[in-house]
Amino acid sequence: MNNYDFMSIFVEGLSNVQIVVALIGIASAASFAVLLSTRFGRFVLPQPRESRVSDFLPFAKLMSDGVTIQCSNNSYARVFRVEGVDLASATGEKVYSMMEARKSWIDDMSNMQVICRVITIRERISLEKEKRDFNNQLLDTISQLWFNNMNRIYSNKHYIIMSVIDRKDALKDLNYASQSLLSTLGEYGVSPMYETPESKATDSPFYVFSRLCSPISKPEPKVRNTEGARLCEMLTADHIHFTKEEGIIKFFSGEKEMYEIAMGIRVSGEAMDESMIYSLNAIDCELVILHNIRPLFRSEGRLLLVQQQRMARVTSFSEGVAEQYSEALAAIDDSDNNYQSLCEYAMTIIVKGESKEEIEFGESEVQRICRAFGVTPVREGWVNQAVFFTQFPTYDTYPRTYRYLSRVIAMAVTMDHPAEGFGKSDWGQGAITVFRTMSGSAYRFQFHVSSEESAVAHCCIIGPTGQGKTTLLTFLAGQAMRHGDLRVFFFDRHLGAQIFTRAVKGAYVGFDGDEKNVSLNPFDCANTPENRSFLRRWL
Repeated sequence: MNNYDFMSIFVEGLSNVQIVVALIGIASAASFAVLLSTRFGRFVLPQPRESRVSDFLPFAKLMSDGVTIQCSNNSYARVFRVEGVDLASATGEKVYSMMEARKSWIDDMSNMQVICRVITIRERISLEKEKRDFNNQLLDTISQLWFNNMNRIYSNKHYIIMSVIDRKDALKDLNYASQSLLSTLGEYGVSPMYETPESKATDSPFYVFSRLCSPISKPEPKVRNTEGARLCEMLTADHIHFTKEEGIIKFFSGEKEMYEIAMGIRVSGEAMDESMIYSLNAIDCELVILHNIRPLFRSEGRLLLVQQQRMARVTSFSEGVAEQYSEALAAIDDSDNNYQSLCEYAMTIIVKGESKEEIEFGESEVQRICRAFGVTPVREGWVNQAVFFTQFPTYDTYPRTYRYLSRVIAMAVTMDHPAEGFGKSDWGQGAITVFRTMSGSAYRFQFHVSSEESAVAHCCIIGPTGQGKTTLLTFLAGQAMRHGDLRVFFFDRHLGAQIFTRAVKGAYVGFDGDEKNVSLNPFDCANTPENRSFLRRWL
């Protein structure tokens, strides 16, 4: 896995500050905190006395193209669904090339001044029970017990939200940005979400926002020509309350309740590793991972770095700090593949649960994973209101903002998608069985390499002696017997499959013994043209 040094690109933090400057900074920070909790806080945050979030949603209408959302401040937004890529078994070169594709996309957004949100929604799902007829009570029981254990299966869905502020040629820029996204990240299976009279509700660009606003009811509205307040009300079937209880956000619908907490990054580590994001996407709870990205125009980013470099020369005793700014400036000024854009970036992890114990578990897992990579997360307190609304366009003031170069952000925005297997094979409909992966997703196992007709079927199980290879294979063979015209033959060693064979009322024969003897000698056959041809082919 590739690591990148944050200190060479993280341009906000200054170390070894002189005592006088530090005292001034502390006083300024305290003054700003007071201001933030009063006037600025009231400006940015919805007031907690409101129980419905619809009054604060920024959506005005869905435009005639069925794709573009016009917001209340006349900005525009589009939502894209991302299927993702499974890189678990990919080569290092492939992983790096996909990361570079994500970096190129972020750099393109810098040139077009497009604000991006990458959202991963991890939800618990219920597997659809398939009809299985084994004509064997034992196999039926095994299949049912196995299915009943699949009660904590998750699905990770990725979305990209791009928005442009109200300006001249805003729609034109959004069109160019959309084309760039579709071409640059084509391998990720990116597609625009849209709404037409014939389209599914799950394809609507408002679908993702309804999941964020109403995690209990999970409405699937089609807005059609609805505008303004009525449109926003369609997305908010649940009530919301921003409590003062340790930053807990409470949703309720009827007698059902759900809790959320928002966790930001207090201290970034020395390196960004994709493995941290993979691990967060595999936590055994529901969550939302939000990446807010505002790429800065090249001239704006360069000016900012030059100003902070000058400050560093005065306020820092370390000569290395100024050199780090020089390296960042070189990356921005580069004209080839080494070019990187400077971005304002905020990462938030929203942990969800049906009980406070569940969100406490989720928080502890986030803490454990992040700290293993040198990152310090923190549960947000009263500022959780601001964090919650940064999931939506127009809310572009982020409580915890860092400035990173685009390659670092590309490492964080993985959009990984575990393999799902196939729902059918050449033998018929339905998976042989369903396994729960390390990330908590469902893998529909097939012996076949694809779901196409006449696809090759094979299986290889490797493991030490006594670790369950035969047990696994007999289990898979038994589950495959759901296909009525399937016949199973074992070439067994040391009677490993004898119990299974007799349990399913099969015939177990051997090469020695008093009964059911068989022999295996392909040379012992009649002297016929067909047999001679077989022996020539076999040899």
